[in-house]
Amino acid sequence: MRHPLATFFMLLSTAVLGQYAHWNCNGTLAPTSVNPKLTASSVSIAGGVQEAAGSNRFTADNDGNADGAYTLDNWGSGTAPGSAYLEVSYDPLTFADPRSNVTHTPQQFYFDHRRSAQGPVGFVVRAQAGAGSFIDLGTATSTENFGRSTFNFPGSFVNLSARVTVRIYAYGAVSGSQGNMRFDDLTITGLAPMPVEFTLFKASAVGESVELLWQTAWERNSDYFEVQRSSDLKEYLNLTTVPSAGDSQTQNSYTFTDASALPGVNYYRLRQVDRDGTWAFSKVIMAVFRPDAAAMVAYPNPCSRSNLTLRVNNLDVNKLVIYSLLGAEVWFELQPQTPNNFVVRFAPSQPAGLYILAIENQRQRLWID
Repeated sequence: MRHPLATFFMLLSTAVLGQYAHWNCNGTLAPTSVNPKLTASSVSIAGGVQEAAGSNRFTADNDGNADGAYTLDNWGSGTAPGSAYLEVSYDPLTFADPRSNVTHTPQQFYFDHRRSAQGPVGFVVRAQAGAGSFIDLGTATSTENFGRSTFNFPGSFVNLSARVTVRIYAYGAVSGSQGNMRFDDLTITGLAPMPVEFTLFKASAVGESVELLWQTAWERNSDYFEVQRSSDLKEYLNLTTVPSAGDSQTQNSYTFTDASALPGVNYYRLRQVDRDGTWAFSKVIMAVFRPDAAAMVAYPNPCSRSNLTLRVNNLDVNKLVIYSLLGAEVWFELQPQTPNNFVVRFAPSQPAGLYILAIENQRQRLWID
């Protein structure tokens, strides 16, 4: 069996709900708050429904704001929804590299509403993921007092990478513009959205310690990482806190040396915390700690032609060979930092691509940008 063990992973969202987008309708149709990893549209209407005339467009809400509710009339008078609706939507951030795109899992949509005496008595809420069909989230009735209705997104709305659209179809009003409905505090919540491929996470036992390496493809609103270790997958010890880049659309690499690793199997995970308090655990990886085992670790990966760090244990670094996938050896310069740590520099003209690092029976793939 080859030691140490290494694993790649994608960070997964835990069951931590956060606000995706909120429209408070206090004199504006623009979103009043949006998750930093998302963008949101303004409230819109279609199908014949109209804004109340003049100063009645925004009217009093349940919180005492004089212009805190969006008022619409000219809803259908039938006993079933027609074509008139109010709509909100949000989009995940996208990047040139699709691996950096955001996935999201909406959980609930809720809003406050109140009808006039002749306004719509009921409504249907429907949602759409991407260009798919609209799915009914449920129905509810409205009264002449403000109330809140909450709807759950279906289980198929998970790890989405496209726009989510929500529409409210009200019906059962007196014909014409005699009845209206007020809308306030439209809100979509969901699991904390994370990148599609958060990046590499690797644990390698090297000498008297375990080297941890992780990389992010991009970051937005990130705050810090907690590095945690367990010996039994039940109780985890916080080893350290590592500040994160915060806002970045480029790759970032992080390292931590666990100098107090336990003999045998060590399990590691990260808790990534955003500035807004949302967080997510990584999958668990493990390293078998044997101080006398031969091992090497090279990072970051991908690397540039001048920033590759190599750490070895019980290996003759003078036997290091780097070659292309076609077997051609690559020129490099080795600069010692400590007895077990080295900086590897390549020729400025070295083509970008995938290469193999080899020392005795140890192998590692390396991508040079």
